[in-house]
Amino acid sequence: MHLFELTRRGIDETRPLPEVPAHLFDPDERETLEAFCCLVMYFLWDAHIVAAGGDVHMRLSHDEFVSVNCRQPSPEVTKTLLEYADEER
Repeated sequence: MHLFELTRRGIDETRPLPEVPAHLFDPDERETLEAFCCLVMYFLWDAHIVAAGGDVHMRLSHDEFVSVNCRQPSPEVTKTLLEYADEER
């Protein structure tokens, strides 16, 4: 976990992970959120990402899958997921 602690320091979070096991990303921090997601997926860690308001929940699993759940059908979420899928092909 030392690598993750060092990464968190890069966004000015100096408290230990057990003390603060979550981080709130502002809308203008999308690239930082994406970087954290990449780190989580690269090292096969678990992570949960919840959109403001709790309408969308994404789970990144160490078992190498991503699940996305929405309270309501969301064309925007579907479009974004399809765009990422196209980038990976």
